[in-house]
Amino acid sequence: METTHFKKIACVSLALLLLMMGVGCKKMSPVEEKETDTTAARDDAESQSVFSGIWKQVAEVGENFKILNGSCTKVTITPLDTITWPKTVVIDFGSVNCLGFDGVYRRGIITAKFSGRYRKAGTVIESTLTNFYHNNNLVQGTQTITNNGLNSGGNITYTVVVNNASVTTTKGVMTWSTQQTREWIMGATTPYNTLDDVYLINGTTNGVGLNGNSYNIMITLPLRVETNCRWIVSGVLALKSAKNLPLLLNYGEGTCDNSATATINGKTHLITLY
Repeated sequence: METTHFKKIACVSLALLLLMMGVGCKKMSPVEEKETDTTAARDDAESQSVFSGIWKQVAEVGENFKILNGSCTKVTITPLDTITWPKTVVIDFGSVNCLGFDGVYRRGIITAKFSGRYRKAGTVIESTLTNFYHNNNLVQGTQTITNNGLNSGGNITYTVVVNNASVTTTKGVMTWSTQQTREWIMGATTPYNTLDDVYLINGTTNGVGLNGNSYNIMITLPLRVETNCRWIVSGVLALKSAKNLPLLLNYGEGTCDNSATATINGKTHLITLY
């Protein structure tokens, strides 16, 4: 009887000791953690979405220079004529959230200075932000767009440069810079319908994510941006970060959704974009 009682006490004590030592609860190794960390990819996707959204708002006015005032958006163009350049376009979303056609809430002001028409080769458009929020995240930075004219395929291309931009969220601050080429592949023949515009993006990006992890990106399959969707709908990019293993981020085959896949060290993970 005493021997059995002693064995029970010994077994319980051993179990408690193993729990205290962490035996039985597998902890990820540093390599495993690196194989599953997709934070930098999600942070970059958010920054990319923000500045693609700013492009959309500027392009909507710039395609035809009509004052497209909405229920919560006021647009002013100075000077308001068809012959004088440069022009300054102020898009004011107000001080409370304004829901856009792409499902994004915006508030604050975008100011865009056009050296010429949106479709004219050589035109430079510089956009700055004043108290501008994208889905309640404060956005700061300058976006410069240059019209390169027609490429060999007959499509207008633009160079886009963003330097030292930041997106401030409740979880911290992301910084973001990029140099891209955008090809206008659909919608150029319908200037009064901006909802059918589609662009392909190539280029490079670097930034620092919410966790302080710096990264750089090369687009390996052009990213497809549609003006009526808040997310990138397709394309692949290669991301290298200071703290994690390289990954390939795939936005899918063209569906407007917030899903993407990240492949790290041969393992693929489904991720949800912000």
